[in-house]
Amino acid sequence: MHSSPGTDIVLAIVLPILIFLALISVIACIAAFFLRISTRIVCGFKPPFWYAWRVTLICWICLLFVEFLRWFVLLSSGTHLSLAMGQLQTLAIDILVPAMILGITLEHPQRGVVGFGRGVLVTIVQAIVGGIVGVCILLAAVLIFGLPKGTPKDMAKLRAAFDQMIQASNAKSPSPAPTPASITTTEEAQKEAIRRYPELAVAGSKLNTAYMARYTRYQRERPGYFMDKLWPISLAEETAESSGSK
Repeated sequence: MHSSPGTDIVLAIVLPILIFLALISVIACIAAFFLRISTRIVCGFKPPFWYAWRVTLICWICLLFVEFLRWFVLLSSGTHLSLAMGQLQTLAIDILVPAMILGITLEHPQRGVVGFGRGVLVTIVQAIVGGIVGVCILLAAVLIFGLPKGTPKDMAKLRAAFDQMIQASNAKSPSPAPTPASITTTEEAQKEAIRRYPELAVAGSKLNTAYMARYTRYQRERPGYFMDKLWPISLAEETAESSGSK
């Protein structure tokens, strides 16, 4: 018996949504468990589990809303933040927004609402407890399954690509420095990055090592960064600025 096309379309839309909601619910249960522990440590009592679960979802929704407003304001005003300043703002939002919600909703059986100050402490302790548990799980996974394979090969491929770029740039006659508007491929951007920062071409140099480390970290944490064809220049500028190179 075959299902109708309409049923297939509905399943294709509804099923991923249900899976996503189920996953969010499970993660919220884990976060609620950590919230109860942190509240016990800071305030001396444990809130009901379903309260902790609900307030966790409320905190997440509020965080998404505040982050959306932050990015909307930044993009509308054309403000460009450094990586450190962006991370600092995100950290402040991640602490202050849940703290305000917990401060007005967490209620001690005898003393009433816990207030903003204790809400901050509960949020920080929850992050610490969750971090410790996460590190323990990661270490257990490493002990059981071992470290991820293939990373040295990826680094070797990247270094080989760098060597090829250096050889190609040295083989060609000097040409006027291209402008960002005239750069149409990532390969051209890589050559321009080396032209601006010759130390990048020196394997093992301070700038080269920092560049490779940042490249590896961005591949893991910010894969969308590499969608821009000018990423080699941007990455070189960030690396040079953070390492003090000119």
